[in-house]
Amino acid sequence: MAKSCIILKENKGGVNVALVLKHFAQETVVTGFFGGFSGKYIVDELQTTSIPVKPVWVKETKKNTFLTLGSRGSYFSNGVNIYYASAQPLKLLSSACAGDATFGSFLSIWLKETDRIEDALKRSAVAGANVAESNALGD
Repeated sequence: MAKSCIILKENKGGVNVALVLKHFAQETVVTGFFGGFSGKYIVDELQTTSIPVKPVWVKETKKNTFLTLGSRGSYFSNGVNIYYASAQPLKLLSSACAGDATFGSFLSIWLKETDRIEDALKRSAVAGANVAESNALGD
């Protein structure tokens, strides 16, 4: 029976590959460095799939978290406040690279000016949507 794929930004390569292997009945084990809320969430979700997980727990030193949820928008926490950007309805052509474009666009503002969180979220929502509506990396 096929399982739904959970797309996550942290450790996404290995996690997604493990989920695909599980789908095709290939045994696999997920290992990697995990910390804080995000790490716990990923490990907990993987355990619901019955994929063996051998996490290496590290003390989380960052407090900034960015989470993309596709058509459900995105969240950013700076460790003090939580910010949300909605996703507008669109004609989905391909979601490939949309999350990466969303995150990169957010960083293009936030890394230079950490107080411009709302502007960074707006840019990230537009960029992610643009990529999702295109057959490549967008405009």
